[in-house]
Amino acid sequence: MDTTSATLPVAPPDHPPPPPPADSTRHARWPWVLGAIGVLAAAASLFALVVELPYYALSPGSARATEPTVSVEGAETFPAGDELLFTTVTVGQRRVNGFEWLEAKLSSDIELVPAELIDGGQTPEENQQLNQQLMDASEETAVVVALEHLGYDVVSGTGATIEDVVPDTPADGVIEPGDTVVRAGGQPVERVEDFVAEIDARDPGDELTLVLESGDDGAPRRRATVELAAFPDAPAEPFLGVSGLTTRDLELDDPFDVTIDPGQVRGPSAGLAFTLAVLDVLTPGDITNGVDVAVTGTIDGLGRVGQVGGVDFKALAAERAGAELFLVPEGEEDLARSRVGDDLRIVPVATLQDALEALDELGANATDLEVPDPA
Repeated sequence: MDTTSATLPVAPPDHPPPPPPADSTRHARWPWVLGAIGVLAAAASLFALVVELPYYALSPGSARATEPTVSVEGAETFPAGDELLFTTVTVGQRRVNGFEWLEAKLSSDIELVPAELIDGGQTPEENQQLNQQLMDASEETAVVVALEHLGYDVVSGTGATIEDVVPDTPADGVIEPGDTVVRAGGQPVERVEDFVAEIDARDPGDELTLVLESGDDGAPRRRATVELAAFPDAPAEPFLGVSGLTTRDLELDDPFDVTIDPGQVRGPSAGLAFTLAVLDVLTPGDITNGVDVAVTGTIDGLGRVGQVGGVDFKALAAERAGAELFLVPEGEEDLARSRVGDDLRIVPVATLQDALEALDELGANATDLEVPDPA
C-alpha cells in the first residue's frame, strides 16, 4: 500500500488580547492597598489603645468648699460659709495609652508626667492605698494643728525617737538609731515637734546640746553636743542628719471629736485647707470675710506648709471656680501664676500663721480668732 506523508497545515495563531489600560490595573490594586492600610490602621489603633506608655496625664481638678467636709461632736460650732476652697488636680488612674498621649500633646490643659514621679513603681492599687494613708494622716494633723492653735493641749509623749542616722552628717557617731531625745537646747522634748522646733530655731554652724536615752532598757541618759550643718538643698537651713522621727509613748487627747470627710480625694495636699476649715467651724465669724479663697499645701505638726504637686493646674481650677485669692506653698508661686491671669491673686505662705495673716488682709480678723474656752 502506498502511503503518502503529508504535513497538515497549522491554523494561524489568534492575536493576543490587548493589555488592559493602565488605569484599570491601578483600580484592580486599590482594594488590596486599601485593605492593607486598613489592617495597619486597625493594628496601630489597637496598639495605641492597649499599650501603656510611661506617663500619667495631669489636668485641672476641682475647687471644692472645705467647711462642709468638717464635722464636730461635743463642742459648739459656728455657721461657716462655702468660700474656703481646697483644690485638686486630676491624675489618670493608669498610665496613658497612645491616643491619650497624643491628646495631651495637643492640649494646653493636660501635662504628661513621668510615671515614676506618680506611682514610684507601685501598682495602681498600692499607689491608691498610699495616697489614702497620706490623706488620713493629713486630716489627723490638720485637726491637731487647729485645736492646738485654739489653745487645746492635744498631743503628749515622752521624747522624740530617732529611727535612722544619715552617714557623714553631724548626727553620725553621736546619735544611734533607736535613741530618744528627751531634751534639746535645754528645753524638754515630749514629742517630735518639740525637737524639730529646737533645730529650726538655729542656723547652720550653731551648736545644739542634746540629752539622749538609749533604746536599751536600763541604759543611763547621756549628753551630747552637735554642730548643725547646712541642709544640702537649702544652705540657709540647719541640718542634723536624722530621719524616721516618732513621738515615744504618743497619746492624743482630743477634747471632742472632729472628723473630715473629703470624699474620694486622696493625698496630703489639702492639709492647710483642712486646718483653716476646722478653725472656721470652731470660731465665730467668717475666716475669709465672704471672699472665695482657694488653698493648697500640706501641713505638719508645727504648722509648717509644705509643697505639693500640680499647683499650676490647681490654680486653673481655682480661677475657674471664681476664687479671688489662692494660697500656695512658698516657692511654688511662680508655677501657680504660669497658667492663670491677673484676676487671681496668688500669695505664697510658709506657715499657718502666714495663711492667717493673708486672710487678715481680706478683713477677716483671722489672726485674732475668738477662741472658745478649752475648759
